[in-house]
Amino acid sequence: MKLKIFINAVLFFILICSVPAQSQSGEGFCGVTSPIGGYRIPTKTPNEGEFVRGLFVYVIFSDDDFNGWGYTMWPNRFQNPSNPFPENPHTSDNKSVANTVGSKSTPFMSRYENYTITDFFCEMSMGQLDLIGDEVYVMMPEPADYYISRGFFYGSLNREVLEYLDATQTIDWTRYNNWTYNSNKSKWEFANKDDETAEMISITYRTIPHESDNWFFVGMPNVGATDNLGITPDLEFSAVVGLLTNNHKDMKISDNINYGCW
Repeated sequence: MKLKIFINAVLFFILICSVPAQSQSGEGFCGVTSPIGGYRIPTKTPNEGEFVRGLFVYVIFSDDDFNGWGYTMWPNRFQNPSNPFPENPHTSDNKSVANTVGSKSTPFMSRYENYTITDFFCEMSMGQLDLIGDEVYVMMPEPADYYISRGFFYGSLNREVLEYLDATQTIDWTRYNNWTYNSNKSKWEFANKDDETAEMISITYRTIPHESDNWFFVGMPNVGATDNLGITPDLEFSAVVGLLTNNHKDMKISDNINYGCW
């Protein structure tokens, strides 16, 4: 049977290694002031062994020769050629996301290593949300100039990233589909994959070469992030991979998030 997976999208563009994103208009972009509402993934993992698992994709271009800023975790793409991830100096494995779920019996302030995305969400939710994930790296096969000359922007480039990732690495997309919303019971159900929907995909670009030309977020200068992959039309992979879509929103940090939902 062919499996289809709809992937909710979260993108953190250059957030690891750039200056803070400035405010801009348009719902879904970093710095928005309009309410978001209606998150399409669970915001609670209340029971032992429950979690939200995301795929965190780190992307660099072959012509990325920017040394970066001194305060970042990813200052130079040549710092570790065999595994050029952003290196978190505060964790034992240099990762930014825990890949295994902690026990609910462990106090939420110490359940995960400090200075990780997982620890942030666990502490902010007072232990009610365990967000874990897998981290993968993609070196784009062409320099940024190639994509610029062919009219790529963030949405079409994200499509290219995911297609290239699927073609060159073994990704089990089913790992990111662990919840289904039961409308009859008005609740999320863990270990229910009936909705064929992966909960979170995050794409982080180390830097965007030539972004002074505003080619990536066309017409939106100083944008640093969006919660939407911008993929139109839907992107369908074969067999175990499934279908990617940008029609859903998931969690992000903004002035308008109602933290009381935890």
